[in-house]
Amino acid sequence: SNKTVKSIIEKVIETFNENDSINLLELWKEFQKPPFGLSDNGISYALFARGIRELCDKGYYYTDGSTYNPLNKDAALRILQELFQGRGKGYEIKKNPQEVQFVVEKLCQAFHISKASYLEDIIRSLRSRLKEFGYPIWGIVYVVENHLNDKESVENLRIFFTLLRYILEKGIEGLNLSAIKTADYKSVAQKIFQGEETNPSEVVKSLHCLLSEKSTIVDTINKFFNKSILERGFEIFLEKELPQV
Repeated sequence: SNKTVKSIIEKVIETFNENDSINLLELWKEFQKPPFGLSDNGISYALFARGIRELCDKGYYYTDGSTYNPLNKDAALRILQELFQGRGKGYEIKKNPQEVQFVVEKLCQAFHISKASYLEDIIRSLRSRLKEFGYPIWGIVYVVENHLNDKESVENLRIFFTLLRYILEKGIEGLNLSAIKTADYKSVAQKIFQGEETNPSEVVKSLHCLLSEKSTIVDTINKFFNKSILERGFEIFLEKELPQV
């Protein structure tokens, strides 16, 4: 039954940690064995797909070994079609890496986002909010600089918003943190500022390192993130940087 297939798939997924994954083809083969005995027909495809759909939009990714993409319903439909047509031999399903999940949770706290499973959710939400506000997000730095006599905190915010601006503008396509052992967030931010080449994996890894070390960043942004603050920050920027305007 649908319930049986769903419960077994969830049970298998839950036993894996962040470094392990489930090969979709191997999972399909397991369900073709007793006691399930699914076969190459429409009903079996539907039962298996029903179970996989239960994993959609819940922090799972699918990967071909080089890039990671969110397992949403559209993606599940595509990779299952490839599987059933004999072309989907390389896909694996994996839970959101802990580092990515940490960044997601911290950004939700910072920007008053009620729920998100993926960094892509954060990006869409922030792009929408900023379009609604009509002012650049880095305006917070100028307001905080006026309120805090703490150069290190202000510098950490500048680094944070440099990293965040990168993923807001460029997205995170091709994210693969396993390829990045460590990241110096100051150096990565400097590369972005100078227009040098970097990649989403390096930037997200840097965000994780920065937010892990400087936990007050989240509280500060949470306090100051609203339209009036961004407006005031932009005014301060104009006064300081472009006084002739």
